[in-house]
Amino acid sequence: MEVVQEQLDYWKKAVAEHEDEGLKVWGPDDFSVGQRILAHGRPAVIVKVNPKTLRVKFDLEWMNALNIIKVPYDALSQKCKEVA
Repeated sequence: MEVVQEQLDYWKKAVAEHEDEGLKVWGPDDFSVGQRILAHGRPAVIVKVNPKTLRVKFDLEWMNALNIIKVPYDALSQKCKEVA
């Protein structure tokens, strides 16, 4: 149990440092269904917001062979909401 608490403390500190540096730490409250974002560098539409991931559908037809995929919040870039 002590190891788990040390890991939690480490990651809480890491998140706080990122926020202090002005970086955004994404979470479910930052997104809504139907919103357009960049996921893995490609335009996509959010179809579901989950506690740990987003489910997205890509705009590009050939990428939809992947169908709807899960994207963890920590895989999103700082510019994920800058979709033209």
